Amino acid sequence: MNQHYEEKGIVSVLDTAVKEIFRNQSIGLDKKCKTCKTSLNRKKFSYIARREIGEHEKMFDFLGYNFTFHSESNGKMNGSLDISVQYGITLEKREKYKKRVKKLIREYKNSDDEEKKKLELLRHQIAAFTRRTVYLTKKSNTYIWKVKGFISNYGELRDYLETDHVDKATTTFLKTMVEEAFKEEKMALPYFMNHEKNKKAKKEEFCGYNLYDNMKRNRTLLLVQHIGYNAKSLRALCKQIDILPTDCHKKWRDYDKLVREYLIKVKVGY
Repeated sequence: MNQHYEEKGIVSVLDTAVKEIFRNQSIGLDKKCKTCKTSLNRKKFSYIARREIGEHEKMFDFLGYNFTFHSESNGKMNGSLDISVQYGITLEKREKYKKRVKKLIREYKNSDDEEKKKLELLRHQIAAFTRRTVYLTKKSNTYIWKVKGFISNYGELRDYLETDHVDKATTTFLKTMVEEAFKEEKMALPYFMNHEKNKKAKKEEFCGYNLYDNMKRNRTLLLVQHIGYNAKSLRALCKQIDILPTDCHKKWRDYDKLVREYLIKVKVGY
């Protein structure tokens, strides 16, 4: 804001707005109904004054995103400062996603399946994890679009990846997290992620398991007929991880059912 406000004044304005938007006063007249208890979460409330940024960087988080305010001299005679903002992913969320990948690796290591079979499943799981997944679900007679995945959750960072607006911790996480998860689980990188084995190949051929590259390209697992995987391609995809494309009568299984089984098996969920 370009005016001076005390913190308590801002809180008062927000409290008033919450009451006007979320509370229907007529509900309170009916003793059978409870009035809406929506209110500001004081633990989440953050007030950042410009003068505080001049002394040291200030930050707050919102919906898994981290915002860091920096100040630096703009060279003017009055000694004023320019304020800049860097965006990123909170440490809590970064740790959460790394744990998810490490769990996939542990499940692979503990599996009793033959090596080739369980490695192929791990490849599909990491590919799905590092991409955006789009599919349709049917509710009554209506189809609903579903979008899932890390890239979808943090897609707002995509346009800032190659700028100074994304903090270093987040950039490092996006570029190295999957590889670090293998390292922490004491497992050598599998063939599909081993850069040394692929160094003669084009980058595009082995970047499909990297969060940074996939976010930049908005790589998507599009499981929607006519615009994504068609029925034949989906059956081939499922076959790679031992999902049967036919039923007990040797008839082709329904497209939506195959999508559901595939997404559950690769840990995306349906």
